[in-house]
Amino acid sequence: MSTRRGTLPLGLAVLALAACTPEPPPEPSAPAPATSMVVRFANPPGTAFDAEVTLAAGYRLTVSTPRPIPTAELPEDARRPGKRAVVFTVTVVNTSPAPQPFPDPTFSGSFAAHDSAEVVSATGQPTEELTKLRDEDKPVPAGGTVRVDQWLLVPDRPGVLQLKGLTRGAKDGAGYEKFAYEGEV
Repeated sequence: MSTRRGTLPLGLAVLALAACTPEPPPEPSAPAPATSMVVRFANPPGTAFDAEVTLAAGYRLTVSTPRPIPTAELPEDARRPGKRAVVFTVTVVNTSPAPQPFPDPTFSGSFAAHDSAEVVSATGQPTEELTKLRDEDKPVPAGGTVRVDQWLLVPDRPGVLQLKGLTRGAKDGAGYEKFAYEGEV
């Protein structure tokens, strides 16, 4: 009987000792990679590229992520040292039940560089496709989709591009709608 009494306290002592043993220290984590500060424009920020914006005038609008244009494809007068060209596609869908005039979104671009508060105006011009669409001034049929490309010159370094857009207005020509797209390029 005494053997049994001694075994129980010894077992409890082993359990208590195991519970008091500290855990080994965690392994040091790898240092975080160096990052650069990204300057954001709006508060709240603009809509991300490739996202859809619904306009009150009866349109859905999407601006694609800007993609680079090789310098050789630019007109000679558009080539600038320290600049690169990007093109983005604007998709407009008429969601109203009737034909409507093309909302003719126009864009002004701003560019904020990493590690800097510098903001540079982005310049560009409409493509022939957009110029033709504006000249024809034909309505967009109900449920119809129009896609046009536009391009900008931006500084030749990574940064955040913000495109502020403005449409020509509702069916009756009154009122303009504003929107903004923003993302890294």
